[in-house]
Amino acid sequence: RRTVKHDRIELIEVAPGIDMERDIFNQMEFIPEISPHLRLMDKRIFQEGKMKMIDELFGSLAERFTYHRLDHTVYVDLFGITLATEEDVKWFISSVGDILEPLVRDRGPINMVINYDGFDLSKGLESYYLTLTSEMERRMYKSVRRYTGHAFRRAKLKNALRMDEWDVDSLFF
Repeated sequence: RRTVKHDRIELIEVAPGIDMERDIFNQMEFIPEISPHLRLMDKRIFQEGKMKMIDELFGSLAERFTYHRLDHTVYVDLFGITLATEEDVKWFISSVGDILEPLVRDRGPINMVINYDGFDLSKGLESYYLTLTSEMERRMYKSVRRYTGHAFRRAKLKNALRMDEWDVDSLFF
């Protein structure tokens, strides 16, 4: 990197398997500064296929579920999830089913509140996704509400703060 603070070029990370002398320094006309915090680059950058970083960036699928035992409601935040293939959709529906199954088994069909803001379903998968989610809804849901953006946060806060008698719109707008 080279910045206002660094008058010289500084080496801050290297790829796995690189011999710095042979692969970097011998290829340059000068020797760069070596960062005292020199890091190894993520090896996934150099592999074929997806890096599968979604859990690192947004948390695991299970971490996106918040269960409220009192009213047997699950809040799900789907922000950042992209389903690009039928295999992705199958995995997603199966994983959601695995998360919900113990709750449904113990207490019956569940109330669902789902945030679709930032959720991406590739074109052409809509019908397939709808078929699988409709089947899950029939088997596991008592009710379902789907939101995007601020409406999801309002619904979640309303439950958490017991604001049933409050005018939620006047609080947030």
